[in-house]
Amino acid sequence: KLDPKSCKANVRIGRLYINGKNPAVAINYFNLALKTDSTFAPAWREKDEAQYQLQKFDSAQKCMAKYLTLNDGPLARYRYCLFLYKSGNYDEAIKQGQISLAKDPTTIVIYRIIARAELESKTAPDAQKSIEAWDTFFQKQKEAGAPPLLADDFIYRAKAYSKNKQDSLAILDYEKALALDTTRKDVYFDVATSYFIMKRYDKAAEFYQKKIDAAP
Repeated sequence: KLDPKSCKANVRIGRLYINGKNPAVAINYFNLALKTDSTFAPAWREKDEAQYQLQKFDSAQKCMAKYLTLNDGPLARYRYCLFLYKSGNYDEAIKQGQISLAKDPTTIVIYRIIARAELESKTAPDAQKSIEAWDTFFQKQKEAGAPPLLADDFIYRAKAYSKNKQDSLAILDYEKALALDTTRKDVYFDVATSYFIMKRYDKAAEFYQKKIDAAP
């Protein structure tokens, strides 16, 4: 009431709505702050997170791009790369990821985004580059002990191996993924297909049957 145009107050009210799991209303308050001062960096940061919660990834990456012009920090660059990837802008995610690593090579999770984007690129998917990025990610993760490994990390590299006609290596990664998360029964089909390509028909039949049993 004392200062309705206070950027700090409006952003903090917005955060309360975020905590209350109401990002749509929160955005209204972030917009009020930005109407008062379009260079108020925290409002852009909070707005992009709210857009992310609403799964509006295009809007989120645009907000983060604006935030980066005001505060070019490692975490902001990582979030920008993530939002680009989530919005399906894989080529730009790779480009921005490489720029970020040139500025700060310690943000290991960016290798994860690049590795995924290289495989899913709509213009020039490159399984070999994806594998190389994954190898770097796993090496640096082992040295740093962080971030935690996900079953998806091995699944994505396995898919890259398979596309690169290295199905024996793909199977090893699928096994690592299943060891990390026994609920990932969705990969049974991929494992079976790799065995089929290798003409290991007995193993292929075994995993096709597992897939059928998991989802009859």
